[in-house]
Amino acid sequence: MNQQSANHEATAALAARLRDAIRHRGPVSFRDWMEAALYDERDGYYSRTGLTRWGPSGDYRTSPERSPLFASTFARYFAEVYRQLGAPKYFTIYEAGAGAGHFAHVVLDTLRQQYAPFYRAVRYIIDERSHASRQQLAALLKRSGHQQRVEFMSDNVRGFSVESGIVFSNELLDALPLHRVRMIGGVLCEQFVDVDGAGEFIWADGEPSDPRLAATLVRCGVVLCEGQQAEINLAAEDWLKKIAGMLMNGFVITVDYGAEAPAL
Repeated sequence: MNQQSANHEATAALAARLRDAIRHRGPVSFRDWMEAALYDERDGYYSRTGLTRWGPSGDYRTSPERSPLFASTFARYFAEVYRQLGAPKYFTIYEAGAGAGHFAHVVLDTLRQQYAPFYRAVRYIIDERSHASRQQLAALLKRSGHQQRVEFMSDNVRGFSVESGIVFSNELLDALPLHRVRMIGGVLCEQFVDVDGAGEFIWADGEPSDPRLAATLVRCGVVLCEGQQAEINLAAEDWLKKIAGMLMNGFVITVDYGAEAPAL
């Protein structure tokens, strides 16, 4: 079976399971729908084995796949941060959402070649929820000889702390599942996914599933017009809170794209 056929089969299987779940338990929030589409352990996009997601032959390309310059530039910056923090004996680089590992691979190569004392102090922790990606990443780093510097961590680990280091992510926050809301009759409603009589997925409006949705709009000074839609990423806020509680001394560096708040 080729990659396209396998991808189509996994998509169809996940859609069938979502239909069954909706018929038995009612509509699901778009946030839960997106969570399943991307991260379902069996058929989610990021969990499928044998699927080329990154690079010129994949579905998309991010900066680490385009050129080693992106990661090597950050490696030099990480070395400067290490010096700013007093060159501790142990230093953690914690990468969340490492994907196929191109960024980690080039960072560690650059540190080994140009910043050997820093490289020897580094513990590179990878927080990547996709089992398929972790396998690919581990193989890449083993071939590069970095396996002694690298540890893998599950996203649901509690009580972990970084005494001195950097938390890094690239295009992670925009891949987190989000809620969709819209204003109907002057009332804020959340958009859910339902199934019609023919088995087609349809939108269904309902009461917000989380009080933070309305509170977020108020806090951001956003007033929706009648019928206007908005996307609210509560998961990004939760992630930042987790990181803030985990990092004792260091920097959080997250790379993403989008417009500034006034333009949005």
